Amino acid sequence: MLDCRFLERSPTRRLDVTPDLTVRVFLRGSTAIVAMRVGQRPLHRRAYKVATGPGTLHPPLAAALTTLAGPLDGATVLDPFCGDGTLAIEAALRWPSARVAASDIDPERLDNTRANAARAGVDITVARADAGDLGTRASAVDLLLTNPPWNVSVTSQASLRSSVYGFWSTAADLLQRSGRTCTVTDSDLDVPGFLDHGGYRLGLCTRLRVAGRIVHVVLAGRPGGQVAELAPELGSWRAEAIRAGVVTEHGF
Repeated sequence: MLDCRFLERSPTRRLDVTPDLTVRVFLRGSTAIVAMRVGQRPLHRRAYKVATGPGTLHPPLAAALTTLAGPLDGATVLDPFCGDGTLAIEAALRWPSARVAASDIDPERLDNTRANAARAGVDITVARADAGDLGTRASAVDLLLTNPPWNVSVTSQASLRSSVYGFWSTAADLLQRSGRTCTVTDSDLDVPGFLDHGGYRLGLCTRLRVAGRIVHVVLAGRPGGQVAELAPELGSWRAEAIRAGVVTEHGF
């Protein structure tokens, strides 16, 4: 039996049922798209993401950043602002052979990272560190995959208390010559402009709306290195989306 009901757009109106199957119909003009949920839990939710704090990154966005940054099987990946570990965990899930490290100045967020990583079943190296004073690592990394503080829900701390730009001034020293960085930052910080002025080789800079803010998603090679290009199939898909008017060269 098919039970169809109409609900008003009200947060207080809900169906008090547990359906065996959920079907959604999207209407646009004279076109209807019928979609069926294939699992009980929406795919954008992650079972591992239990321990969280302010400014935590939405897992689908973290997964999207790993797609933009890769493929990086066997690479060394570092998130020096790991928070609850979302980016590091998604990187480890995306590239099982990668060596993934995560650090943060906040010990409570590091506990969250360890707990979430254990639930996700991934092996990542977790350590407490000041992102503004990492020094030159004995083994430089292939990818800096990070979501630095936006100074909204979370502010910069320790040596970066006055400005998070100090991190980007020294981050190049952490990268292999062919290394790259992939990051999401609040647009008010204008990190793309800072990176471009600092000689980083920008391959992608696009805008999104996240948590009510306009943000920049950036993919860049280190100064003196190569332009960080998207993977060919992803670059082709983006070019087609731009031609079709779905997005612009700079995002929405």
